[in-house]
Amino acid sequence: MKRWMLWASLGGIGLLLLFAGLLFTLGGRSAGEDTAATGMSDRFVEVEEEKKEDDLFGDLADDDKARPRVVLGDQAGNEGALGEDAEGAPRGTDPGLAEVFDETIALQKPGDAAGQALGLSDTAAAMPQQGLAPVVTGEQQPESAFGWVPEPSPDAPADDDSLADRRAESGKSSKKKRRPRRPAPSRRVAAYDPSLGEPSTTLPRTAYFQNTYLGGNAEYVEQLRRLDAVAHAHPWHAIALPPQPFDRPDDAGLALSAAVDRPFVGEPGRVLLQVGLEGSARAGWRRPPLDVVVVVDSTALERPARVVRTLGGLITRLGGADRLAVRRVGEPSPLVPLSTGEVARRALLSDPDGLIARRSPGAIGEALTAAGADLDASAESARIPGTGVVLLLVAGEDPARAADARRAAHRLTTEGVTVSVFEYVDGHVAPDSHWWAVAHSGHGGHHRARTLGQSDAAVEAELDRLARVVARLVRLNIRLAPGVKAIRVLGSRLLRDDEVRQVKAREKAVDERLSRTLGVSADRGDDDDGLQTVIPYFLGEDSHVVLVELWVERAGPIADVSVRYKDMVRLDNGRAATSVALGALPQPVSPINAQVRRNAQGVAFAEALGNVSLAHRTGRWPVDSAVEEARLYAVDGRDVRLLDALAGTALPSAVLVDAYALSARRRLGVGHGLAVQ
Repeated sequence: MKRWMLWASLGGIGLLLLFAGLLFTLGGRSAGEDTAATGMSDRFVEVEEEKKEDDLFGDLADDDKARPRVVLGDQAGNEGALGEDAEGAPRGTDPGLAEVFDETIALQKPGDAAGQALGLSDTAAAMPQQGLAPVVTGEQQPESAFGWVPEPSPDAPADDDSLADRRAESGKSSKKKRRPRRPAPSRRVAAYDPSLGEPSTTLPRTAYFQNTYLGGNAEYVEQLRRLDAVAHAHPWHAIALPPQPFDRPDDAGLALSAAVDRPFVGEPGRVLLQVGLEGSARAGWRRPPLDVVVVVDSTALERPARVVRTLGGLITRLGGADRLAVRRVGEPSPLVPLSTGEVARRALLSDPDGLIARRSPGAIGEALTAAGADLDASAESARIPGTGVVLLLVAGEDPARAADARRAAHRLTTEGVTVSVFEYVDGHVAPDSHWWAVAHSGHGGHHRARTLGQSDAAVEAELDRLARVVARLVRLNIRLAPGVKAIRVLGSRLLRDDEVRQVKAREKAVDERLSRTLGVSADRGDDDDGLQTVIPYFLGEDSHVVLVELWVERAGPIADVSVRYKDMVRLDNGRAATSVALGALPQPVSPINAQVRRNAQGVAFAEALGNVSLAHRTGRWPVDSAVEEARLYAVDGRDVRLLDALAGTALPSAVLVDAYALSARRRLGVGHGLAVQ
């Protein structure tokens, strides 16, 4: 019995020891697995497929294709876009539809090849060194080198608390709290945010807003010329509206399209409406017959060889149906009346000394008005606005006479006449040259010529510019459906009352002129029900985008969009119309939805560039902070390379004021077809 009890005791002890060993083994294995997991987490912080972004953008994202992302542990925290969002929110969760819309495209890092493509070197040695001043810091702030002063965006907040302010002003917060995606640290850009609630104020249903299209704009061309003159590399030339998936018209001057940034509306919220314009590819195939009146100022006659070369070039290049007249400033009647090129050539050859004989300066505005009367005397010239052209030949600087010419040029545009300027220069061009403003007011071109060869090139450039115009007097109208309100036009502003009066007066005068001469009913100048803008002329093979932020109460019709214009391809009145509606049934996000959001990000990038310009000019914000904010809104590698190039340049801050401001204007108003301009 005692022996049995002894064996039982030993067996129990053995079982206890065996159980304890098993526990020890299991605990050790668990600890080992924890250690292995810790080591793995130290090496890899994140592995993310980003399938949502790939579905959204597809091949629209250029080089920014979505791909598996593996971030090493020692990289985590260096950049918000790598391991976490900028405010520390962990990534990897499956975002909802609103968050998918907010997904941004990963920044491209520019490589050596990209920099060489822009003509840049790895150092600032490639930039011009002569006459450069150090970047101004402290209280002394630089002005614009050329007198262009960028204005803050009307939507841009003045401090770093803008997001909270915008949510407070929106009337009510969004019902669904969303995780922010790559927010700007300083929040100076009023980027489109569909999560915001209903705004407290909206735009009137009938209003005119500022035109942002820059194709052929003389003021923009002058700004570009001056900026190019002070830098060896011109990275701003690569900045423009990216190529758009718009269909080109088959037999008309313009094509119109409209789209929104989302496939459906399930509840009241913000929607982004995009209106697209596409110019015909038939620009230059044919043009209407031109009536050209050359006005020769006494200052141009001090360069008689260039005057004769210009007139000879016009006679040679004008077509058989075109007509030419020549006037001298200060004389009551034309030297050569409006006639075909051969008749004009014989008239000039019959009295060459009469053309180049010196005269005392006369009233240049009166001469331009008389040239308009020469065109008005011919009903043929009124068929299409732009077929009547006044070419002003001038030289030297005279701000008072330039202002007189500018006022006369503006009056002529109300009669359907365009005014271009040929400026003969010798050596250096004064930074405050004013003759370009005459062409800007006259909706014409501005050309400078130092030599006889450049006089020939100026004639070619002017006739090519006239041939590229596919539409004139373009009026875009956006009529909103009931229950839809406009919050703002991205990148633009409402026109002042005096600006609206000028636009309407020009439209009405042109239409009345057409009605008198052709019997075409006059329908311009009256207020239409809708948001409107007027584009003086549109160039072939070019694109333009207008983005309007809306508040939509329910599914259904969103907007009716129409455009009226003078068609330079069909030589007739042109019109196009389309509409947009949204259903309540959930639908997948389409590529055009993603493209609309991508264009909105481009507008935010342009606004951020304007903020960098203001930072250089006023010191309102730190320049480095403004540049880093702009990087967050860069759409593709071209945007990033621009920032890298300007950040590494040796240009003075006063020039950078204009470089950033010009780049912002190009991003909004220069279509892909004119990106090489």
